[in-house]
Amino acid sequence: MLVATHRGRFAIDANLSLAQALKQIRRSGNGDDGKGGPVSLYDRAQATLIKKLGGLLPDDVEAAARRTIAELETAIAAAKRPG
Repeated sequence: MLVATHRGRFAIDANLSLAQALKQIRRSGNGDDGKGGPVSLYDRAQATLIKKLGGLLPDDVEAAARRTIAELETAIAAAKRPG
């Protein structure tokens, strides 16, 4: 049931055994406590970023947002590269 509940939240490979899938979910945190898991960690980082942007001047917010978008695009490209 735990695997079925979290099938959309984690990249669970169809080739994993049930034990391996459960281990991946538990290692990542299931998100129920609001502290674990990649989605929860991202949400907290995003909330912190938005809060900090709110304290900047409008022109600075735009520059910071553009820089962050460029850095995220670089990170995505790096994550997609094989090996």
